[in-house]
Amino acid sequence: MTFNIRSPLSAVKGSSADCVPPAPLVGIAIPAYNAAETLEETLRSCLAQTVTDWVAYVTVDGGECGPEQQIVARLNDPRIRLQWNGRCLGQFENFNRAMLSCYAAGVGWIKLLCADDILHPNALERMLAVGQQGPACGLVYGYYRGIDGTGRVVTHCDVSHIATRVVPSEEYVLVALPGWNPVGGPSSVMLRASVLDRCGIFDARLDYSG
Repeated sequence: MTFNIRSPLSAVKGSSADCVPPAPLVGIAIPAYNAAETLEETLRSCLAQTVTDWVAYVTVDGGECGPEQQIVARLNDPRIRLQWNGRCLGQFENFNRAMLSCYAAGVGWIKLLCADDILHPNALERMLAVGQQGPACGLVYGYYRGIDGTGRVVTHCDVSHIATRVVPSEEYVLVALPGWNPVGGPSSVMLRASVLDRCGIFDARLDYSG
């Protein structure tokens, strides 16, 4: 992931007020672009989570968002919030808007989820169990499967043989990254929201995925 440190993010969050309900534990950041064919299944995988204390922000990029609006309306769950950019911001700016919306909601963790991916029902539960082992844990990732449009598994990154543990970032960079990329794509990752204060957000100048 490529991040760009920007101005302090504290201004993004609203001011505190009396009688404000507690913020959700997890914010699910879902950037969408021409996602009408896959978004409903993605959102249904959120609704199926064993952890229910979440809010999802679907940020729709491009010239119109009618199909995505219909999907969100049909699911009719107040935890799912749709935002339309009104124009094409590009991949990483759209990710940033989704993440910052979660951040502004005051969540503790931000789960990245592409609009054509789905979560295992216990994904949030298992990732939180690791991340909440200590305040120094800022990023959690797990194994993933690549699927096609029919749901057929076409690739599989299985890290179940590796013991679940929290490691210092220096150790991870030196040992894991030189050999391969065990993290996979954005949908495999969950971030502690406070990480954005230290590391910033995606650098939108690097508008490339592959």
